[in-house]
Amino acid sequence: SCDTPFSDTTPPTVSIQYPVSSQTVSDVVSILVSSDDNNGVSSIDFYINDVLMHTDSDAPYKYDWNTFDLEDNDCIIKVISYDESDNSTISQPVLVT
Repeated sequence: SCDTPFSDTTPPTVSIQYPVSSQTVSDVVSILVSSDDNNGVSSIDFYINDVLMHTDSDAPYKYDWNTFDLEDNDCIIKVISYDESDNSTISQPVLVT
């Protein structure tokens, strides 16, 4: 037969649930992420100011970010969600102080 294998081209959905933009954070902040995919999410990469800080492969997706040693500046949080077929989606960035 001429059956072609299923090709998953649908990227996952992803959003940062906490913290929210313009929020002031301190101490240890739990960054909480929601992600879904038709074939399953394989991992979430957590970035602070474009530096990879953590990868989580198990829901609920979370990173406990230690802000103790940071200056009082703005930081941009973003995450990238990958599905089982290596499709990916970058979240909307969240700006925190």
